[in-house]
Amino acid sequence: MAEETNKNPEPEKSGKATKAEKVKTKQVEIIKFHPLVAHEVGEQPILTEEKADELIEKKYAKALK
Repeated sequence: MAEETNKNPEPEKSGKATKAEKVKTKQVEIIKFHPLVAHEVGEQPILTEEKADELIEKKYAKALK
């Protein structure tokens, strides 16, 4: 017997927010080199709020408005 395959499956609609919608982000400016951060001094990456706050607290970045 041949198995049917659905070539264009529709994503499940459960009413829940996707992972990307739940992540809060914050833009910072890197002011000091950190070996575990993949950004150069002067760059303005958008990071997760947790990582941004951690870098700001440790004086490796400053928050942008």
